[in-house]
Amino acid sequence: MKNFKTLLSIMVGAAFAFSAAPSYAKDKLVIWEESGKARSLDEIVKKFEEMYDCEVEVSAELMYSQKAKLKELGPRGLGPDIVLLPSDVIAVAIKEDLITPVKFMQAEADKYLPMAVQALSHNGVFYAVPKSVECLVLFYNKDIIKDVPDNLEELMELSYERKRTTGNYGLISRWDDFYYSYGVFSALGAYVFKVLNDGSYDIENYGLDKPVVAKVLNDLRKYYKQGIIDPGSFGLEGFVRSDSLFTTGNAFAIISGPWAADTYKNAGVNFGVKVLPRTSNGQIMRPFVGIKGYAISRWTEKHDLAEKFLQFANEYENALSRYHITNEIPPTIELLNSPELNNDEMAQAMAQQVTMCSELPSITEMAFVWPAMHDVLYDAMTTTKSIESLLKIAKERIYSDIERANNSDAKKK
Repeated sequence: MKNFKTLLSIMVGAAFAFSAAPSYAKDKLVIWEESGKARSLDEIVKKFEEMYDCEVEVSAELMYSQKAKLKELGPRGLGPDIVLLPSDVIAVAIKEDLITPVKFMQAEADKYLPMAVQALSHNGVFYAVPKSVECLVLFYNKDIIKDVPDNLEELMELSYERKRTTGNYGLISRWDDFYYSYGVFSALGAYVFKVLNDGSYDIENYGLDKPVVAKVLNDLRKYYKQGIIDPGSFGLEGFVRSDSLFTTGNAFAIISGPWAADTYKNAGVNFGVKVLPRTSNGQIMRPFVGIKGYAISRWTEKHDLAEKFLQFANEYENALSRYHITNEIPPTIELLNSPELNNDEMAQAMAQQVTMCSELPSITEMAFVWPAMHDVLYDAMTTTKSIESLLKIAKERIYSDIERANNSDAKKK
């Protein structure tokens, strides 16, 4: 009997010890990372697997395709545990009930930039862990231009002179893309939807049909006619074309983001990085700030392990190692104030520009703004159509698409 009691005591003690330190042995965590960025998690995954005795599989996926793929595969048990989504898609994923709240963010929100936390939450509930914060900045070739004007009009005048005398471009940007052109609109006082005091949006208060928007479009039409806006930089192919102009010295400056830095480094460009130039009214261009976040699938059976991974991935050393690989600025306050980033020209320009950026509306209605404004920008530059009528048609199209989507949602309910 004594031996039995001793054995029972050992068994109970062992069981208690096992439950006090959960094991994730044989569990497999599937993470969808952004295409071209998966290797940034290699060392983090290796350390995490050793720490929790589990397996982590990282798959490179197109970021803007992940929501649709999760919606298709999640209910069938074939989706990932963690997805990477931009802030404007997070709102749609919440509405479609594709992701689940991240519990630890309630206690750790103050570790991140407030704008990053706000963009990835809804009604005070946190639905993603901030991965990076990014915005457009000005890259310039130090071997071609030493003193870069801080004024957009001066830059465009230099571009005109260079094009006239050498046939090469000066400042390059993807002006037909609303993400790239919005900074000029907002600097002059335009907005998409009016932001209310509580941070929500007044969808009925639309700001892209104002006279200042027409002024910008008229300026772009003038620059296009002067030949200083490259039509080859338009559309999806424009990414490669515009980068090529800069890396080959056929343009002395380019408006782009941290995603392009490696391309310029690998091409051997001696480049510098600055905040975007001021517009005619003396205001800094205020582009959208892009915020990416890791979210957890609502169909995961490993929610606890997924949260542990996301906490671990944003620890100081891990977030810093990701930055060195991807050039994406981690929105953790500790890292932004670190010596490593304080001595980094691009990081400093990015951090300075971020404070002057416009928040990208994390609302489903934005899905209808992008294509409509793309068409406005393209037609304003390449046709002689009335700019006022283009803006009117775009507004009608956006509200028609919003109404159609709302009616579709109502029918589903």
